Amino acid sequence: MIAVFADEDPQATLVRWVLTANVDVVISTITLAEATTRPAIQGDWRQIQVIQTQLATVPRFTIETVDRLHAIETALVRAQTRLKLPDAVVVATARLSGAVALIGNDRQWRHKPLGVPYHHLDNLLALP
Repeated sequence: MIAVFADEDPQATLVRWVLTANVDVVISTITLAEATTRPAIQGDWRQIQVIQTQLATVPRFTIETVDRLHAIETALVRAQTRLKLPDAVVVATARLSGAVALIGNDRQWRHKPLGVPYHHLDNLLALP
């Protein structure tokens, strides 16, 4: 999501394709926070609103809030993977939503026991 709103190609193009594919996409409120951090730092409140508006138009798209169940699952993810809290929340959200895949661009996730198949964007982009 960060790549999309920062317009960082080629990753952004691939993520945009996923967002328009006929699949359910679930992110956590933490992912929304990460995607809006750069414009917040820049004081670009208009861009934050644009991001929210664009996400509201994505079909089959859900933003999951972090609740008690997420907190416990996040703790389990952290214990199993030693990921930082924001990353563990993202993985916990994927697990709890029954995701069939997790797509990201964090190299350290590639060899972790996430409990959900992980697809690294750079690896996907390198495919012939």
